[in-house]
Amino acid sequence: MKISTLPMKSSFSIKSPAPRKVPGLVCSKFADRQATLPLISPHRMMISFSSCALPSDRRDVMTIINEKSNRMPGVSHDVDASLITINGEAYPEDVTAAFDPIIESLSGILGQPDSPPTEIRFELQYFNSGSSRKILEIIRLIASAPVGHRIAWVADPEDDEMIDHGNRFARAVPDLEFTVIEEEM
Repeated sequence: MKISTLPMKSSFSIKSPAPRKVPGLVCSKFADRQATLPLISPHRMMISFSSCALPSDRRDVMTIINEKSNRMPGVSHDVDASLITINGEAYPEDVTAAFDPIIESLSGILGQPDSPPTEIRFELQYFNSGSSRKILEIIRLIASAPVGHRIAWVADPEDDEMIDHGNRFARAVPDLEFTVIEEEM
């Protein structure tokens, strides 16, 4: 079986009382063992392992960077499609505690010089001003990556405010391929 390494940092370690199996992920050090996805909280999930890999012929595995909740968007990474999707609403009580793990994970994925160009698709229905600052931080992280990633900002055609937010974020990073898409959500 051909194995390719996932482009992510392995510098963090999380203890969890209830690890879950991740279909298709195996650890290259122990090829007979499956990697686990530990539950951090009911709202957030992170992968915690080192030197783990994904079989290159596997086409249906989505890595969950952040579990969607009523106050935080879901963030998922489809390795094969080179697509990161951020969808939902963002208005956590502690913006830094909620967004910093996401930013750290995205930095590890997008900051690799050998990572493929990835589309980051924002499908947000609402976010507060604190979340807006963190979203801009994510967008600037994408713009500063060594590989030419691109952003698709998806907004409902009826949601003028979300379309305006997308256009403002696009102006903040003029060198980044940034498309505002009006699409039924």
